[in-house]
Amino acid sequence: MQIRLPKRRFTFLLLITMLFVGWMTASGTLIHSSVARGQTIPPGTIPPSALIYINEIMADNETTLADGDGDYPDWIELFNAGDTTVNLAGWSITDKPHVLTRWVFPAVSVPPGGYLVLFASGKDRRDPAYELHTNFSLSAGGEFLALLDPDGIMVAAYSPAYPPQYPDMAYGLDMAGNERYLPIPTPGSDNNVAGNLGPLISRVAHSPEQPLPNEALEVTAVLQTASSEPTDEITGVELIYRINFQAEQRLAMAETPTPTGATRTFRAIIPAAAYSQGDIVRYAVLATDAAGREARYPLFVEPSASPQYQGTLVIDASVESSLPVFHWFIQNPNGVEEANVTPAVVFYDGVLYDNVHVRLRGDTSAAAGAKKSYKFFFNDGYHLRLTPDGYAVDEINVNTNAADASYLRQALAWEAFRDAGAPYSMAFLARVQRNGSFFGLYTLVESLEEPYFERQDLDPAGALYKMHENNLNNSTEGIEKKTRGEEDNRDLIDLIAGIHRNGDRRTTYLYDNINIPAAINYLAVSAAIHHWDMVIKNYHVYRDTEDTGEWTFLPWDMDLTFYAPSADGLNAHPFHGTQAYPLYYIPGGFGYWNHLIDALLTTPDIQAMYLRRLRSVMDQLLQEPDAPYEQRYFETRINALLIQAEADAQLDFNRWHPSTSFADAVRELKDDISAQRTHLYLTHGPAEGIIPEAQPSDARVLFGAIELAAAGADLSSEYFVLTNPNQYAVDISGWRVAGDVEYRFQPGVVIPARGALYVAKDVTAFRNRPLAPTGGMGLLVQGGYAGNMTGRIGNLRLLNKNDELVDRVTYGYPLPTNIFLPVVRTE
Repeated sequence: MQIRLPKRRFTFLLLITMLFVGWMTASGTLIHSSVARGQTIPPGTIPPSALIYINEIMADNETTLADGDGDYPDWIELFNAGDTTVNLAGWSITDKPHVLTRWVFPAVSVPPGGYLVLFASGKDRRDPAYELHTNFSLSAGGEFLALLDPDGIMVAAYSPAYPPQYPDMAYGLDMAGNERYLPIPTPGSDNNVAGNLGPLISRVAHSPEQPLPNEALEVTAVLQTASSEPTDEITGVELIYRINFQAEQRLAMAETPTPTGATRTFRAIIPAAAYSQGDIVRYAVLATDAAGREARYPLFVEPSASPQYQGTLVIDASVESSLPVFHWFIQNPNGVEEANVTPAVVFYDGVLYDNVHVRLRGDTSAAAGAKKSYKFFFNDGYHLRLTPDGYAVDEINVNTNAADASYLRQALAWEAFRDAGAPYSMAFLARVQRNGSFFGLYTLVESLEEPYFERQDLDPAGALYKMHENNLNNSTEGIEKKTRGEEDNRDLIDLIAGIHRNGDRRTTYLYDNINIPAAINYLAVSAAIHHWDMVIKNYHVYRDTEDTGEWTFLPWDMDLTFYAPSADGLNAHPFHGTQAYPLYYIPGGFGYWNHLIDALLTTPDIQAMYLRRLRSVMDQLLQEPDAPYEQRYFETRINALLIQAEADAQLDFNRWHPSTSFADAVRELKDDISAQRTHLYLTHGPAEGIIPEAQPSDARVLFGAIELAAAGADLSSEYFVLTNPNQYAVDISGWRVAGDVEYRFQPGVVIPARGALYVAKDVTAFRNRPLAPTGGMGLLVQGGYAGNMTGRIGNLRLLNKNDELVDRVTYGYPLPTNIFLPVVRTE
């Protein structure tokens, strides 16, 4: 915990006046006290002289302020501008407008004129004797941030968002009360720093969003002076603009008369004669004050990691597509083709991204053929927006479809993982224009970076290893550690040792250390789409290090999916990847097998769970061979994509000359899927005793034992049991428990025949119980439900994925000391 008194006291009259008015920023308003969403502070809630507000933030801390672990997480500085000590117990801070109590402060006090610095690290540490860490981090792209008092009243907020942030640059209030970037961060002290002065450019915009070739572009800049001092007077504002990669041009910006106020507006016109259709128009604003100090927007503080300009794309009416269009501009095309990391400009979905970087990606695609794959890197605070709701990524892979003249296999495969409830990368077909000309039809695929994990409720702080020619038989060769770089690979060594134990010791290890539902769901989808090249590469292993400690697979490269099984069934058995059914690149050659896949699928109960989940995924995605054509998932999706992609596929065929036409390749894809359908349903189906029959719609699962926490004990130790009375495994993916607790089972949760599933309030706490049932017993455990089983009488209901009641129980205390509770089933 860092609480600091100011180095000197100030007069806060101007500052406090500002706090009750609010100041506009480029992205939103910093709201304080009584203006927060029209709320008022009830009398007596906060001492009248106490005023806590957000004084300074850093959302991209690279070298400025280290925490006690030696990391450089984001941080937030609060300041007490009043003359009364404020105890923050029960206050909260949040980055989610719909979760206002996301992180609650412990009993920590901030003295008058004092500062509190807390790290927004995601580490969730609340001991007031030490550093404070929130359970979330800040987005460098700008996001909502609010401070609330114990009654839930919003005392301060960046709403809807603070603006994009830069590496090692703070954002907050200067001593005049202006909200601005702070090039010299001052965590724990005042922001009255000379280096932070100069004209404040609070907003820059252009109109129209995309001009026609004969339409001029107006650029507007809103400025404020740093203070009323004569030396802070704005003396000049210039617009610097650039067409494509031509030389910069400069225009004086004229002031537009505005009502008396704190801001001044300047405008300039870029003439239509300066550009043509398909050009990019980039610009920056430069302002100077009477002391000769300059301010620039964009700041361009990191020449290799921040935008130099903002701008737009002149409409090109000749670019007609039913697909998203990814416009890529590059001054030196030869540089990227020679495998160098090269600066570029991207325009996508109405937004220009300046000074991004691009390189070739993929060893195979980079070496083979003229049409290659590329990886784009976007700047912090300016990530590529993929969805209308603002989901953005810092990397995107622009993948060639050179091996697939249908262009559809990658997108279809990623959608299959998505629809089966497995972790997936967002992926879609897009038309790519380079330097204003058609470049190709590509598949854009999201990388496994922080947004990927947050979108799927996975912890970005977990350990992630990308596998290159590694089958989990060793921990040193062919691996790339993607996260937790400050640690060695001891965790991977332990995983490999665990899956190589013998007999029951290996089974116990799997149940306690592998996210079995997620792993078998991954394997089931891979089998359904014939993702055969995932045994020694094209996959990641991920560990939920900070929570359950469980490992699972995360999928990667989908370019070789959906190809028809060969006549000899090579690389197509449902147990593909095990020692008995290894990967062969050359028939009759050396077979590669994955040691985690083998450990899972040679454990009888887990194999049965996998086969049941495989049948569920097949019924969802493949359908039986005699299913009506219009009900087939993949064929329906292919037909929709065909209509969208047909025109651009023909342009790609004309440019890159694949060996097969689009129409023929789509027919081959459908034939391949039909062959895979027959292969799984008939060759390896129920008649062969491998993949089971479809699960009965009335499959029963029953509540078993229920154990509440003992009086005064940690509530996380409670659990209940679900039992499968059937002679077959039951897939309860998407089923839920309702009543005193609320919980939905993740895709891949299967209860073995005559088996049991332990559902715990906290999985880690359950496995650490001192008495049975606990870890080390080979138990299938799920958990993390909302609510608790408390009180003398309670009810639980189990509902299937159609929300139909499967079982219901009432539980209660026969004696005050009993914690192991009998259940009464209500039929």
